[in-house]
Amino acid sequence: ATWPDGAYEATVYVDHDTVGNKDVKVHVTCTIEGDKITVDLTGTDDRPELVGVWNTFANTRSYIMTQFAAMIDPNTVKNEGLFYPVEMIIPEGTIVHPPANKPAALGSFHPACEITEAVCIALSNVVPGRAAPQIYKIGMPPAVVGFDKNGAMWLDQGVDARTMDVSAVEGIDGWGTCPAALGRLFLAEAEDAEGRVPIINLNREMTIDTGGAGQWRGQPGSLNSRLVMEPTLTMAWVVSQKHPMNGMCGGDPASPYILKITPDPETGEEINVEHTIRTMMKPGAKVAYQFGGGGGFGPRHKRDPEAVRIDVLDELVSVQAARDVYGVVFTGTIEEYDLAVDVDATEALRRELSTAIAA
Repeated sequence: ATWPDGAYEATVYVDHDTVGNKDVKVHVTCTIEGDKITVDLTGTDDRPELVGVWNTFANTRSYIMTQFAAMIDPNTVKNEGLFYPVEMIIPEGTIVHPPANKPAALGSFHPACEITEAVCIALSNVVPGRAAPQIYKIGMPPAVVGFDKNGAMWLDQGVDARTMDVSAVEGIDGWGTCPAALGRLFLAEAEDAEGRVPIINLNREMTIDTGGAGQWRGQPGSLNSRLVMEPTLTMAWVVSQKHPMNGMCGGDPASPYILKITPDPETGEEINVEHTIRTMMKPGAKVAYQFGGGGGFGPRHKRDPEAVRIDVLDELVSVQAARDVYGVVFTGTIEEYDLAVDVDATEALRRELSTAIAA
């Protein structure tokens, strides 16, 4: 074993359960002793009144092992033997090992994702170069339900092609559209969805300044907007607003998830969904879902200023964020394509920002 012995802790929260109970906690202690590791979830929430955030015992084990497998040497064979050095302490009666008759929706992937994230944060103290959370802190995306002219129900479950939750790792900015662990999930393409259900996709594009800042930057999240063309019911559970994905090793957290719904195009009233929603939608109603970006890795003021310049040209980072967040000053403009790093001004601003952070 090359990992140093020691105990490493982390705490991660779900914003709220499906009825509004706030700050649902997952706590982990990873203890390394020689060639063995103990993953202890003692301290995790056990409030009996929680709803919709109870994770099955088997799923808890799976999400622990998913992150563990991502953080070990990639040449290590992933088979049954991988479980032998891992001891798991999963207290009964908690949200990670629920008592009888507690509903576990979808497995559940909340708090399952928070388990994985907590393991990643704890082990980032040991193997920072492989600290990429294999999670999707998505809650329940806005699902749209209606009936066709024959009376048959149709469903657009909101599992669309998007970018979300792709964090940076040491040496590499966040890239791709989803974490590697989500590779089994088929995402609906715009053309496919529009051919099956009465919706029109307005946009699916990455949003500037939504990737977590860091020495290496998280991938921005996408804004997916669609119109519903017939009377429908829309429902969603929104999380990762108060507690978005964490950055790693001094990196900034990811941007939050944001859901805005306009149920009646005649009034134009827009609802900013902060918890759950279940509402009827008129023809022409709009659903706009901003997916969270990935977390950053390492202190943002250590990012190569030239990399920030390229991000600005690629419309991943704004000129304002380049200055305010990364401490990078430019000469020239994007419009004239003569944008260049002002080295002296950048060094001076970064010294100023570093002093302010230290204070």
